[in-house]
Amino acid sequence: AKAAGAAGGVYSGVGSAIGGTRDESRQKLDAPAQPASAPLAPKGQRTTALDGKWTAKIVLATGPPAAAAMVIRGSEGTWKLHRAPPDNPCLGNETPVAVEQTSNDSFLIKLLYSKLLANCIDGSFSARLENGVLKGQFGNGRQLELSREKEPQDQASLIGSWLVTVAGDVQTRTLIVSEEAPTATGALLGVKYGMTHLGQGPISAKMLRVGDQRQLVLVTQASSTIAATEQPDGKFKGTFTYRNGGIKEVTIVRISEAARQ
Repeated sequence: AKAAGAAGGVYSGVGSAIGGTRDESRQKLDAPAQPASAPLAPKGQRTTALDGKWTAKIVLATGPPAAAAMVIRGSEGTWKLHRAPPDNPCLGNETPVAVEQTSNDSFLIKLLYSKLLANCIDGSFSARLENGVLKGQFGNGRQLELSREKEPQDQASLIGSWLVTVAGDVQTRTLIVSEEAPTATGALLGVKYGMTHLGQGPISAKMLRVGDQRQLVLVTQASSTIAATEQPDGKFKGTFTYRNGGIKEVTIVRISEAARQ
């Protein structure tokens, strides 16, 4: 008999790569399941560079790639393999995941199938974040690539910590957004801002909607003005205008709370 962990058909070999079901004590699969979805951090509270929705493509030996959906918020989330074999209850359910950051741009994603049903085998893959795309592989070398799904603008929160880099300036600034109050034209923001190595204080800040894009407008303690527009990769780019009229390019990138400490 074929082991339950080996997915057949178009997914041949995927089960052994990403986890699946052991073939011994098959009756244990009828044991009560744990909650399918891992508890997520509060919506809008982003704590890692992976937060959001991702679409995965898994390279197969033959045929088109297998597809999966992953949602990450903080160090937890879910994974769901599309069109999983109907005879494999492990691969066919939404699965909790755990995220470990192994370096600045590298991660270990654990697929916790054992939390779904007794006798399911956990899986995992390592991945590196490159230009907004996650490129990784499972333990047996099978490769996959994940692309972030763009969140609707009215759902993507600005709350969190951001690194502000001004062109030609070796010193960075830090922007901390703690409040976001919607308005007819965007949102008023409660923020603290300042040189990264010196500390941050409150400044005037707002978000404006310009077409289908968002623009941050900040007025610093020194009366400089930052105007930066959101890019497809989630960064904000624009201008830093000094009080004397000088203008430089500025980039604002979200950072994790751990990186800010």
